[in-house]
Amino acid sequence: MNVALLANRLRQSTSLVDTTRIHAIILGAEEFRSDRLLANFLIEAYGRSGSLAQARATFDSVKQRNVYSWNFMVLAYARNGHLDDARRQFDAMPSHGVVASTALLVAYSQNGDLLQCGHIFKTIQQSCVVAWTAMLSANAVNGLLEEAKRVFERMPARDAVAWDAMLQAASENGNILEARSLFGKMPQTTLVSWTSLIFANAQAGMIIGAEELFQNMPQRNEVSWNAMVSSYSMLGDPDRAVDFLKTMPHISTIAWTSIITANAASGNLGKAKAVFDSMPEHNLVVWNTLIAAYCRAGNLRESTKTLGRMPAWSTLTWNAVVAACGHHGYTAVAVGLYHSMELEGMKPDATTYAGILTARSHAGQLESARSHFVGMVADHGILPSLQHYCCMVDILGRLGRLEDAQDLIDSMPYLPDHAVCVSLLAARRSHGEIGSINAPKCNVSEDKSAPYMLLSTAMLQLTFS
Repeated sequence: MNVALLANRLRQSTSLVDTTRIHAIILGAEEFRSDRLLANFLIEAYGRSGSLAQARATFDSVKQRNVYSWNFMVLAYARNGHLDDARRQFDAMPSHGVVASTALLVAYSQNGDLLQCGHIFKTIQQSCVVAWTAMLSANAVNGLLEEAKRVFERMPARDAVAWDAMLQAASENGNILEARSLFGKMPQTTLVSWTSLIFANAQAGMIIGAEELFQNMPQRNEVSWNAMVSSYSMLGDPDRAVDFLKTMPHISTIAWTSIITANAASGNLGKAKAVFDSMPEHNLVVWNTLIAAYCRAGNLRESTKTLGRMPAWSTLTWNAVVAACGHHGYTAVAVGLYHSMELEGMKPDATTYAGILTARSHAGQLESARSHFVGMVADHGILPSLQHYCCMVDILGRLGRLEDAQDLIDSMPYLPDHAVCVSLLAARRSHGEIGSINAPKCNVSEDKSAPYMLLSTAMLQLTFS
């Protein structure tokens, strides 16, 4: 056993158990115990497995830290959603490298905090194409296509990744004309760019264009084939998706799940189950897809029945059923599943709490919802997202606590989206408080006009009352 072998094992470690075992070997040998390279990779491995306490303890034990020590610690906090800790670690760094800056930028982007993204971006050397691409993606992920374009146009240099990121941004935001224009200007197209344009055509309902692109691709991989199956499924044509599936050189899990989802979305749960039964083997992803299909259809009997047949469960499995119970008003069942999840040793995540808060909201259980909202931060270190705030606004509105709902909106660290605005305006309308009604400032696109329709309806009612 030598340093290089241990370092390689740490880089490949995918579980806390593996990392802990390797750490024990390191601690047991004097020549490894003080090795900075191994300590740095330990920080990275613990961060990757979500064990921040161990990552921090290892970082604190490094006597002569280098830039990699700091980078891996910032990355550990950032990838696990501990943005305040990541920022404190970042601010304490002797110098800010591109790796730490980009990791923090991406973390803020995923949390929807573009203001902080901008602050971090200014600290990075402006010639770094990685940082520019991260900033481009940050705007694109948050639906700001025009700002993403401005970043792209200002880039001092563009590589294939930057071009692909911009094309993906246009595709995912449904701008088919922009996507086609970018594709035509690309110095070099890649499999990613071809596949992005296929998806863009499918999103625009242009399946013939997607088919022509697929046929003209200079080469194809599994992702390309999956893109076509997903395109047929997205457009509600599971039969053509099945026909295409038969021509694939290798049928992937993604392709199978796309067809199950498409059949379920078209209301044909029988066909979805038949596709499931025809599969040569079932992994956890496929089981979760079938459960999600039953849940979306409100068929809780079949979803819980399938849950009992599963050989193993994941957090995604629990989340699907908890969310379905919450959405369809089965609050007691959702709460029971949530507690069972904890008893089984499964750690709830942000999605779990969104489901349980929705259930509490539909039942008007404010104190229980408040307890969950506080507990997810205090007990699990999960920062509330806009969706969690929306659930709390919704329950306050249902109970007629409109001032409290407005105060929460004003104090939350997000600009209200259309869901928050609809929730508040609907609550005002249902409780008859429309005398001084104003549309809250919302981050909505042009097609999300529901808040303003509600406002105009409320004002008409006031006029003719």
